Amino acid sequence: MAILLAFGCETKYEYDFQNPNLPVDERIENLISLLTLEEKAGLMVNVSEPIERLGIPAYDWWNEALH
Repeated sequence: MAILLAFGCETKYEYDFQNPNLPVDERIENLISLLTLEEKAGLMVNVSEPIERLGIPAYDWWNEALH
């Protein structure tokens, strides 16, 4: 019974980059390999549209740069 519970509680990740148990370098490499060129370019600005197919939400890293 304990074995069944252990397997039932195992978290499944659709993509390797979502798995916090993997090394960061491996997760980054996986994410970059999945992104299209357009998606990569879109992530290089302060406002980004969501990448729904990968479960990446939209974000706005607003910065007034008053320093």
